[in-house]
Amino acid sequence: MSSRHFRVSRWIGRTTSTFRLCVDRPLPTPLRAIQKFCREAQEETGSYRDRRNKSGLAANDPIPDIYAGFKNLLCRLGDRHKLRKEGGSMTTKHSTRPFGVSSPNVSGRKASYLRLAAWAAFLSPCAVLLHEVGHWVVGYALGYDVLLDVGSVSGGAQLGVAPGSHVALQAGAGPFISVVLTLFALTYIRMDSSPHWAIVLAAVAPVRFLVVASSLIVDLVVAVLGGTRGAPNLDEYNIAAGLGVSAHLVFLGVVAFLLWAWWSVWKRLPTHRWLSLAMLIVGAACGLALWFQIIGPPLVQLFR
Repeated sequence: MSSRHFRVSRWIGRTTSTFRLCVDRPLPTPLRAIQKFCREAQEETGSYRDRRNKSGLAANDPIPDIYAGFKNLLCRLGDRHKLRKEGGSMTTKHSTRPFGVSSPNVSGRKASYLRLAAWAAFLSPCAVLLHEVGHWVVGYALGYDVLLDVGSVSGGAQLGVAPGSHVALQAGAGPFISVVLTLFALTYIRMDSSPHWAIVLAAVAPVRFLVVASSLIVDLVVAVLGGTRGAPNLDEYNIAAGLGVSAHLVFLGVVAFLLWAWWSVWKRLPTHRWLSLAMLIVGAACGLALWFQIIGPPLVQLFR
């Protein structure tokens, strides 16, 4: 502690002593509680108390005790923040727990990664199915013949044949389901302590919008090269065509939503985020492979 801090501490200590003499009573209860907490914190190191005694401050002076206690507390918080970034654990009187995982040991950390992969394998096909069911339900409600497939729908409102509002409604039903699932998962993450299923759902529900981002990049490259490109078979393009608005404007909005959702998920991933992300991708890939090759074909027959 610098000499300036000691001078301030002496001045506050004298003011406190004067206060006790004037009102003839001890320090207020909150200040005594803080002083007790700070003195207990100092006992772990004892270094500040030694420096204080050498400088000539009274042993019962509460203000230096409070200052040192808060300084010790800030050091603890700094160490805790550093350990959190490094994915380690911090041993205290109350708990020993790695940050970002639900178990205090390495096996618990591995279990956390396996849960991420398992939830991704389960929820990625569910997100695809709900997206396509949204198209199918709206097309059927509008009175069109719609066939559900494992990754798309056939039939329904078509551009140039059906009214633009019908085309926009059927095309927008799938992305609407994906957006609702993503927002539900992100809202639950903010309300709860980032459960694995909510993190995975918020990551895989909007993953189809990555196709829109790819289409936007292809359009940009084609425009730079001076070429032309046909109309892409995308829900977002059909929405824009049905409503009579710019397709690129819809594309940009969808990509912005995707980036925001994935950034929110990235901040909530457990410790060692890159490993968590890798496990999430592996689980989603396995789940989609099982859906498209084994589970999906017989299941969609129930909707036909």
